[in-house]
Amino acid sequence: MQKIKSKIKIPKRQFRLIIFIFLAAVFCAFFFNPPLFAGQEDDDLYVAEKALKDGFCEISLGLLERFINDYPESKLRPKAELLTGQCLFNSGKYFKALSTFEKLMNSSDAASIMDAVLYWTAEVHFKGGDFSQARLYYQRLVDEFSASSYAPFAQYYLSWSFFEETKFEEAKKAFLELKQKFPLSHLVEDADFKIALCYYHLKDYKQAEEILGAYIKNYPESAELNEALFYLAESMYYLNDFIRAKDTYAKIIAKSQSRKLNNLAYAGLGWSFFKLKDFDEALKFFAKVDESNTKAYAGALLGEASVLKEMKDFESALDVYDELLGKFPTYDSVLFAYFGKAESLYSLSRYEKAISIYVYILDESSKIEGMPELTGLLDKVHYNLAWSYLKTGNFTSAISQFQKVAKSSSDDIVKVSALCQVADTYQDLGNYQQATEVYDSILKGYPDNIYLDYVQYRLSLCLLKMQKFESSIIGFKSLRVNFPETKLKPDAEYYLGLAYFKGRDFIKAKEQLDRFISLFPDSSLRPQGLYLSAVSSFNMGRYKEASLVFARIIKEYPQESELAMRSEFEMANSFYQAKETERAIKKFKEILSRHPNSAIAADVIYFLGEHYFSVKDEDVAIRYFKRIIQDYPASDLVFDSYYSLGWIYLSRNKYQEALEQFNNIIKADGSQLKPQAILARGDSYLKMNSIKEALEAYNQALADYPEFSKNAYIRIADVYKALQDCDKAIEHYRLALAESSSGEAAEVQFKIAETLQECGRLEEAKEMYLKNAYLYPASRHWGLRSYLRVARILEDSEDWKGAGNIYSKISVMDVEEAKFARERLEAISKRIK
Repeated sequence: MQKIKSKIKIPKRQFRLIIFIFLAAVFCAFFFNPPLFAGQEDDDLYVAEKALKDGFCEISLGLLERFINDYPESKLRPKAELLTGQCLFNSGKYFKALSTFEKLMNSSDAASIMDAVLYWTAEVHFKGGDFSQARLYYQRLVDEFSASSYAPFAQYYLSWSFFEETKFEEAKKAFLELKQKFPLSHLVEDADFKIALCYYHLKDYKQAEEILGAYIKNYPESAELNEALFYLAESMYYLNDFIRAKDTYAKIIAKSQSRKLNNLAYAGLGWSFFKLKDFDEALKFFAKVDESNTKAYAGALLGEASVLKEMKDFESALDVYDELLGKFPTYDSVLFAYFGKAESLYSLSRYEKAISIYVYILDESSKIEGMPELTGLLDKVHYNLAWSYLKTGNFTSAISQFQKVAKSSSDDIVKVSALCQVADTYQDLGNYQQATEVYDSILKGYPDNIYLDYVQYRLSLCLLKMQKFESSIIGFKSLRVNFPETKLKPDAEYYLGLAYFKGRDFIKAKEQLDRFISLFPDSSLRPQGLYLSAVSSFNMGRYKEASLVFARIIKEYPQESELAMRSEFEMANSFYQAKETERAIKKFKEILSRHPNSAIAADVIYFLGEHYFSVKDEDVAIRYFKRIIQDYPASDLVFDSYYSLGWIYLSRNKYQEALEQFNNIIKADGSQLKPQAILARGDSYLKMNSIKEALEAYNQALADYPEFSKNAYIRIADVYKALQDCDKAIEHYRLALAESSSGEAAEVQFKIAETLQECGRLEEAKEMYLKNAYLYPASRHWGLRSYLRVARILEDSEDWKGAGNIYSKISVMDVEEAKFARERLEAISKRIK
């Protein structure tokens, strides 16, 4: 609160009259009362001092100059010079005043008035804004002349000088010292108010509220009462006590005659109702603020725009933001207005415009110093800018902005939130490894953060997408144990079941999914949970159970049209796998008749085509496959239909028709069946005895699709085997073996042994057959065939003992061939006899 100076203006003519009257009075005093005044320097100085106190600085200055001239040796001369300095000060002649006071300060004759000299010297520096220099003199006065009447004022203005420099902590301490040193001074009342303001500006609103409440109670007649009420209301507002804040703002309006204060109170009421979500009342009070108070009016416009934004009337909000920015471009909260405008544009999906404003805010904020509240705003700007970039597909810039928030924010909650968004963006982009690294860094760096359950959930989900099913399962189980009350529990329980399902552990998948279905009947994921539970039963061969769950989905979720139709398809498939073929085919045809244009229609037709192909009703199969090609040209199953048609024609020795189908796949862009089609084209040429073309096709597949190299090598080897080129055949079989998994290797090994046998290299063949049986015991089929081949070779070479040993092994196996082995053992026994 600034010191108050008199600003009464007196007309010049009236002023001259007052001077004349004053001089006449002085003349009469001298000439008509000579015994009382004549020759008394005390009286002369008294008149000059009285003129100064009454505000007649120019008259007083003239009288003081005459006094100094008339009484150069007077003991009162220092006081006259002090009064001269005061006259100069009050006339705005600060430099001359300071010179006068400094001269006195160096004069031993002024010792008796040194407290006043120090005070007025400090005042000159205070008036000139040199607060640090003013404090030196105020402090000296208080320290050396504590009993002086000037001392309380010196302590007060010393305190106030800190306040003027916004050094509120120092100001608060100085005002508290005033209360301690001068408890009886009338300045204590104002010191109490200033102490409260210091706490307010230091954002210690709780302490400010307490002191202001006491001030209002202790000084009910204070001139500062309404201002104290205002800051009390403001403190309540910042303490989020909006109900009490609005009641206190209302008291100001009821009591105050100040237009400025009332405007500020109306604005405060508007913001309080805004925080209380009473938007109609907020708008009503914002509208009461008039333009006479620029700050209050600008704040009211910002409030009105904020209300409209919260009411989702974004277009109207933009109009008010533009009015505010147009009328008050230098408003101290202008960046907050720009922020609100950017948020409104974002909500209207005008992302590019929002981005430009967010960038502008960042640019402008770099030019501003000493505004700590900008830190929180800038975190939000970076955060919202990142989301705007996400909406425009600029993921790199989005991640960069989230990282800036994480790096710059002093708030751990904001940091973790930003890091979560970085990780989530990586995950959404499919950069799972980078996502898991960021999630792990959060778990390690911020083990007590409030987002821990979310981070654990998203990490587990990311691991699921990476097909690290075991790790994902452990993560979801950990979430269940460590955060039993998390809001993410329903989704986590579902995805735990999905992790088991993806890992092909269908028993645990079904158990977990059924648990999820039971615990969370209202979850939006429940239909998917039921579907996966049914598919788990299907994959375990429990087709009846699966069909019942699919039927349940159809009944309970008819609104989920796609899922319901998919369930109808799988229910029919369950009938088919359960050997209820007629029922299944009837169901498939029923689906097709009811949903001929659905997304699932092509799947049904293809299934029917495959069925009739498998039962050798190839003409019907052809009709179904051609129907997909003709009626559903956008379906992925078009290429599957070409492929199946190709094999049907190949089985009928219609080689050109078969090649045409395979070539349709090969020539198309984006078909995943292209490598298989190339190999099938080779098979077609091979059946046509076009060896060269067949080998070209196989080598093309080998060159273009290395993941199909095993299949290509086997086919090439088969060609050379048919040509009786044993070395090349074996060479390619060995190449195929190198590309084979453990489950596939036994068949390739058998082919190598068989080739050796057909080429007459019987010893090598025997070794290879036995090696196959010994190395791949899990591949029982090929091991058994290998034993039978070795036994035959031994019989042909009349090694009856060796053949008997092999047949003895087979005879005790739980296989159909055991009977044949026993028969051969009996025949060998007769031969030996």
